[in-house]
Amino acid sequence: MFKVAKYIRVSSREQALEGWSVDAQNSKLDAYIKIKGWEVYDTYIDAGKTAGDLSKPRPDYERLYKDAIQKKFQGVAIVRLDRAFRNSRQALNTLADFNKVNVQFVSLIETIDTTTPHGYLFFTLIVAFAQFERDLAISRLQGVLEEKFERGILIGKMPFGYKWNKKEKKPLIDENKAQIVKNIFNDTLNGKLYKEICRNYKIPIKSYYNIIKNKTYAGYVVFNNQERRGIHQEIISEETFNKVQELLKSRRNKK
Repeated sequence: MFKVAKYIRVSSREQALEGWSVDAQNSKLDAYIKIKGWEVYDTYIDAGKTAGDLSKPRPDYERLYKDAIQKKFQGVAIVRLDRAFRNSRQALNTLADFNKVNVQFVSLIETIDTTTPHGYLFFTLIVAFAQFERDLAISRLQGVLEEKFERGILIGKMPFGYKWNKKEKKPLIDENKAQIVKNIFNDTLNGKLYKEICRNYKIPIKSYYNIIKNKTYAGYVVFNNQERRGIHQEIISEETFNKVQELLKSRRNKK
């Protein structure tokens, strides 16, 4: 007989609402499972849990996922998608994982039932449409980033030594931090090794290399292996930056 696991989640606020209590969800699932003639393997309940709060663990959801991957049942039933998943990405990834081990999925409200050909087709269409939306979003983002690059605007998080000026809508130099950047470049040119520099300025080795290899400090914007002059003010000269890169290259060649 087809074994199915029931998953029920209710937040503290929802426990008092008619239709979303643990008992209400359980009754709806039991009625559906009875009509289908399935057998209940187990009921997984996370009470007082909010789906969107990533910091709060959901023990029974984790148990459900592990049991599904271990093929302890053939299907999972929930009342609505948001009972189980925090976002669409998690839903798609989890359903894809279930599909690999032939664990089917049923959501009553969205009428998703991958145990039937039509249900599986519907699920496939949802996945395909979600993928299309993601690809479209990526394409739009790429266009925005390319436009910023053409205008010479720094892309992403402000590098150490700069701060974003909301009024002027451009990066400005943070004098105190910028002085540290200058010192790091100058100390490197003066022959100090990275361990000493990292110790002096209390920075990780990774941060040190991120700074001395970042052409942003010489007034450039870099995107997709291309570079152009930015609208921001440089912290070091291009000559200083190039000298540091040559020094690093000569040190590598000596190893």
